Amino acid sequence: DDYVMNESLDICAYFDDNERFGPTGVIKPATGREDIKKWQKSVQTSMRMLTRPRYMKTALPEFMQQDGKDAFVKNHQMPPYEKADWKSDDLTMEQRWGFYEEALTKTEEHVEVLSKALQELEGMIYCEDYCSEGGFSYD
Repeated sequence: DDYVMNESLDICAYFDDNERFGPTGVIKPATGREDIKKWQKSVQTSMRMLTRPRYMKTALPEFMQQDGKDAFVKNHQMPPYEKADWKSDDLTMEQRWGFYEEALTKTEEHVEVLSKALQELEGMIYCEDYCSEGGFSYD
């Protein structure tokens, strides 16, 4: 339909709400589980350090031009920066790119953190098919 959506949850909702893709209302609302939210927060730094710099190394269409890469880097901060500080004019693009390159050198450290965290997460998963009791949901 020439309709572009950037957010993954918006894409899920679009398919779940549109009869042309099958039954609607299949995905139940998120349950608001605080344990999962706490876990997500605990791995946020390592996830950002592991994934964001690697996106820049992929051949995704949106990153084929330097402008696309620069836009992503400018809009996706690296620890320890908060978004507002990262996007301010206090940092140059060269400095931002430096943080992305530095993150690639810390892979082992963050893989270790994430591996331990994934073991913790396993105990929070309701069953093989669903994260939370009650079925397939936004959890």
